[in-house]
Amino acid sequence: MPATDFSNWHLYQFEITCRRKSRRPYVFTPVPADAAALAAGKAEDETMARHKISPVDEAFQKSFIRKKPKLPELQKFFLALARAYAVSADFRNALTLAVEMAETPYFRGVIAGLIYYKSQSDTLANLFARFPEAFNPTIIAMIKQAEATGNYAEIFRQFAEELNDNITLLREIRQGLTYPAVVALVGIAGTVVTNFLILPKMSENFRTIGFPLPPITRALMSFNAFLLHNPWVMALPVTVLVLAWIKRAAILRHPTVQSGLIRLPVFGELYRKVILARSLRTLAMLLKNGIWQKVAYAITSEVSDHPEFKAFFLAISERISSGSSPHAAYLLERHRLGTQGRDLANEMRVAAITGEPSEILETVSRVYKELAMDAARAFPKLIEPVLILMLTCLVGFLVAAIYLPNFYAVSFALKQANSHLPH
Repeated sequence: MPATDFSNWHLYQFEITCRRKSRRPYVFTPVPADAAALAAGKAEDETMARHKISPVDEAFQKSFIRKKPKLPELQKFFLALARAYAVSADFRNALTLAVEMAETPYFRGVIAGLIYYKSQSDTLANLFARFPEAFNPTIIAMIKQAEATGNYAEIFRQFAEELNDNITLLREIRQGLTYPAVVALVGIAGTVVTNFLILPKMSENFRTIGFPLPPITRALMSFNAFLLHNPWVMALPVTVLVLAWIKRAAILRHPTVQSGLIRLPVFGELYRKVILARSLRTLAMLLKNGIWQKVAYAITSEVSDHPEFKAFFLAISERISSGSSPHAAYLLERHRLGTQGRDLANEMRVAAITGEPSEILETVSRVYKELAMDAARAFPKLIEPVLILMLTCLVGFLVAAIYLPNFYAVSFALKQANSHLPH
């Protein structure tokens, strides 16, 4: 699915007033201003007018605006659609109810586009496919199935549940990474304070009395002097980190980076479980709703968003298309995923006996989700020994650089005193 050309999108700002209080929501969308106003979130008792944006501000906002929806707003959006269809609301009214769930200018623009392009699209799936950054291939395939069966409320409810599980899993992972990040920042801050505030004053005092500093202290002072005379060296890591953060999506999509991430000692196993939980839940949902197996596995390969897992699911799809049973296909391709591949082959053997592959896959996905959550909660404890070792080495080096001059000074003073004693 081709990426969206955002150069043709427009940024609008509307001023909505109610009882002398106003707010100014942005709408980032490819449709005209009149259509964009439908997604601004105006209530019946409010007044709205378009607020003019300067060209400079518009260019700046369009450059840095988030161009994909947040998971919570996407989850609330599908939940609102499910509730609207459950009471037999039409598509336009359902979208009007879902407008309140939009939190970002981009997603307000997507809703405006869905309303505007509805009359130009022959199917609902083609309408949603206009916005690939918001609606992935899984959503498009499931909407096609909903159009065939007419069961929109159930399909949208499944989307909402799937996204809620993803939100919960990501929250656990972020919470698990908080402790290591805080410890690392404290260690960096302590090192900076020690190097540039405490150590220089202490060294200056010793040089005043003509005392020679020990080699480790001189080495650290020379390094500090080099940094002070070449500030670009200190700015370089910060610049690299900022650029890496800005380009993080492209960097993380690179096959070499992705292959390296799943092989990291602790984080790699957690990453594998997250991918499998997401992929198997998607596959189970597609199969349960009657999507053809070849299409279901092809979509799952895209949802996995990892080259090795993508190759695994595509290979399964090809073997099933060639006449192999799902169990035989998993058995022949299990080598691609190592331990997880063997486990999946065993589960598909059970599915071949029971005849319920979607139920088995959904159960396995829940297991991997729970394992991933447990790993995320235990992540600080797993990397704690590594952090302790790194901090010990860092603190030990700094302590040696600071306190060794004191011992050297005592030894130097004793030698000077002994040299003045009569023999």
